[in-house]
Amino acid sequence: EGAAELPLSGTRDGGIIHAVIDRTFVADGVRWVVDYKLSSPAPGERMEDFLVREGEHYRPQLDTYIRLMGAYDTRHPVQGAFYFPLVDGWFEAP
Repeated sequence: EGAAELPLSGTRDGGIIHAVIDRTFVADGVRWVVDYKLSSPAPGERMEDFLVREGEHYRPQLDTYIRLMGAYDTRHPVQGAFYFPLVDGWFEAP
């Protein structure tokens, strides 16, 4: 039940929206939507601060992906996360 680069479309505020989900899979009954980001911490920035800052910055985009995925997969609750491969960072959206 996984996919990479999964295109999804839906509506929001009367308009059509399109998105491409970087990675999705089901684990322990939860559908995960993972958004890959290539950013890295600023010099001297703590990893925890970086993850929170980036998570807050990109949260609206991830919320859109979660909403689209919820309409696509109605059998599983949907959870979102960011993955930062350059620093092997993982941040789950609350």
